[in-house]
Amino acid sequence: MATVLEVKWVDQSVHPDACRRIRLIGGDSGAFRWSHTLDQAVHFTEQGQFAYYVKPGQKENALKLEIGVAPDGGKYLKTRNDNGSPDTLLSLPGFPNQPLPAS
Repeated sequence: MATVLEVKWVDQSVHPDACRRIRLIGGDSGAFRWSHTLDQAVHFTEQGQFAYYVKPGQKENALKLEIGVAPDGGKYLKTRNDNGSPDTLLSLPGFPNQPLPAS
């Protein structure tokens, strides 16, 4: 059974192809902060090790991330609502710089 993680942050590059812009996804659970590269996240999803979701707004339902395939055959993460580009993930904030509070 997959461990479910909420993606709260995204590290982006300036790549012109939106499907190639995401470098890292991450989030936290209490004092535990995690991050996965895009390649790791795709692999973990394919293997059923992790399942990722986002909550784009305070009152919106959680959206499960799934694997998309770019025209060049490269894999990326997106929500079902995204059409050809991971817009929901790209709208998330960048990684926070401040350390987590001591628990």
